[in-house]
Amino acid sequence: MEFEITSEGELIKYHGKGGDVVIPDGVKFIAKRDVFSSKTRIKSIFLPKSFIGHHYSPYYYRYVFEWSEKEQKVVKRYYDEGRTDLSAQHNNLYAYLCHMQLPYLISYKVHEDNVVYSERDGLLYSKDKRYLLGVPSKSTANIVFEDAECNISYAAVQYLKTKVIKAEFHGDFLSTKTVYCAKELQNKTVALYLPNVTRVDRYLREKVVYEDAPPAILIAPKLNLDEVKNYVSRQVALGYCLEPQLFDKAQAHKCQEVLAEEEVFLHKYALGHKLSNVVDAYKSIWDKWLLKDKPLSCEEDACRYLFDAVIYGSDEQVRTTLDTSNYDFWGRHKEYGHRAHYNGAQILAVACRYGGVNKLKALLDTQKFCSAKTKEDPVTSIDYFLNTRLYLFCSGYPHFCSYDVSKDLAVTEKDELRDRHPLSEDQRIDCIELLIKRFILDKAKLSILCFFALMEGEQKIAAFLRTKGAVFTDFYSYVDGHLPYYDYEKAVKYSIQTQNNGLSQLVSYLREDNAKIRLSERILTNLLTEHSDLLFEIFDCLEIAPAVMSSLISKCITKNLGSLLIEFIKRGKIKTKASLERYIDLSISNKASEITAILLEYKNTTFDIKRSKRASLRL
Repeated sequence: MEFEITSEGELIKYHGKGGDVVIPDGVKFIAKRDVFSSKTRIKSIFLPKSFIGHHYSPYYYRYVFEWSEKEQKVVKRYYDEGRTDLSAQHNNLYAYLCHMQLPYLISYKVHEDNVVYSERDGLLYSKDKRYLLGVPSKSTANIVFEDAECNISYAAVQYLKTKVIKAEFHGDFLSTKTVYCAKELQNKTVALYLPNVTRVDRYLREKVVYEDAPPAILIAPKLNLDEVKNYVSRQVALGYCLEPQLFDKAQAHKCQEVLAEEEVFLHKYALGHKLSNVVDAYKSIWDKWLLKDKPLSCEEDACRYLFDAVIYGSDEQVRTTLDTSNYDFWGRHKEYGHRAHYNGAQILAVACRYGGVNKLKALLDTQKFCSAKTKEDPVTSIDYFLNTRLYLFCSGYPHFCSYDVSKDLAVTEKDELRDRHPLSEDQRIDCIELLIKRFILDKAKLSILCFFALMEGEQKIAAFLRTKGAVFTDFYSYVDGHLPYYDYEKAVKYSIQTQNNGLSQLVSYLREDNAKIRLSERILTNLLTEHSDLLFEIFDCLEIAPAVMSSLISKCITKNLGSLLIEFIKRGKIKTKASLERYIDLSISNKASEITAILLEYKNTTFDIKRSKRASLRL
């Protein structure tokens, strides 16, 4: 028997050979699970006129509808009502058919008189085509909506391998409901193709946004971006990157301006969602970047222009911008209404890494640029720059810079700002020397600079800083006072991964200063299992808590790392007989015979010998 069907008309099992499956007329429901095998090569599924969907359950709460037996139609729908049992208030509740995980499925087919479902190009929709319910795994058809109130079910696309889901909407008016048609798609990006849209609703037209991720990418070549705020213009600019050939020259130019203006957010969004088209578009924009003269109407414009001048302009252009601007570049823009990008501290950091000593000198010679020192807000002061950003210009800041820096600058996959090439070590040393002459840099700041230079593998800068007073005595107190612990940890990880000898040189300096550093248990475990030679090279310069030491020894036992356990024993890290007994019990429970032998031998040659000597003295 090909189909197992209950007396209620529910299909509970399919035993056929696959191919084109025609569900018999009279079937009203399909069980939620284990009806079709994913191993069966089903190419298409035909839904009969009688088919309604799944029996309702509060656990399957998306796309629920109320069915009228008398009228034989859907009378009301309940979309994403949460895990609420609707059956107490409503009768005849059912759920739409969820997309089935059939890896060979090419298309759905629906009887033309079915009042619940419809199909278009093999895709499964609700009857009114407002709800996309199923996209076969092997389908190449376009998703198309005619109505502004449309929704894409997560179940419809969750098994598709592509990360970007493209859908077409043929209306000329874009509503908020259309933009949010795929709000439940957590790990998918939806690109809406809107060939006819020229107008948007008031909410979309006036909405301004700072950090929110766009609910969908909008490919809207006819929409005038001058009439909308950045909430929509961002989405359209992303759409331009996906289909640039659809935009005329004027629209393309406007989208490129938006991309440049919103680079911090959009480039990070593109990297996070793996939108290679957008990343490539930014590479093209940065390669052709021109420093254009324009009126600086607000502090935001002034900071942004100075930021670009430091990267792309000449020394003279930087001086001219500073001399002719009426703004102090202190970095929190009243006009912007949000935390500022391209502020004075970032401009200093960029000058030291990409601009050079002449541009840095021009900045520091300008009183209104340095007026940040008199501001009350520490977030915008040059002192704050010295505390948390100063290491950027001597080390590979993109690898392990603090969160507030990385989220405010467009850092590329190459770990550089806008794919720029940093200055040489000698050029950055010139910048450091200038700052030493202009500011009072205490041992803490110099030591932090030296540490990050070592972790990046830039030995020349580190050696220079040592000559200027960088020491590692009480280094951990410097870390606690001047940068997030996460940055410190990230730097150590980078040095380990790249094997740039930074940790080895750091150990040399630590021994000179008779100092120690602390590493987290996570990093120590990584060193133990993957870089044991490096661990024991730096071992005498590590400050390891007893509990962490015990955990490392236990890992040697559970992972049967006998040679590493011997290294801990040689260094006297098993100090008491009680702890030794615990390790022996652990090795026995793990059936590690070699480890057990090592520990028993250590016990016999250490603790038992001491006991026999005491016994002899008593005699």
